[in-house]
Amino acid sequence: MKCLIIDDDASCCSMFKMALDRQGECDTCSLGYDGINAHKKALFSGQPYDLIIIDIILPDINGQHVLECIRTEEIVNKIDDIFQTKIILTTSLDDEENRKMAQGLKKGKEAYYIKSFANEGLREILMELGFYFN
Repeated sequence: MKCLIIDDDASCCSMFKMALDRQGECDTCSLGYDGINAHKKALFSGQPYDLIIIDIILPDINGQHVLECIRTEEIVNKIDDIFQTKIILTTSLDDEENRKMAQGLKKGKEAYYIKSFANEGLREILMELGFYFN
């Protein structure tokens, strides 16, 4: 599995990386625009990301906008629906606005995860997205 974590919080980024490193290659960046560019580069190289985890609150751009840019790039490049990258939007701020936004995510392709230092529920979210682990 090839993963990208877009999160400006070093401890959260490290937490996700530790949880996913055993599953394959895991890249990180702290800015939304860097994440968008990393996705484009991987897509054009023929080795797209299987999973991208995006923090909703980033210093340069909202995580939901990053998600929209990634989906637009996939549509423009005619990536079939079943081959599109699975995406988890994550936040440590579980408020009404974020929960509303989460309701609009595409089941089976996108998920909402509230950050927890114990990674509680992360495995279940990954399984909902179709990833299975030994």
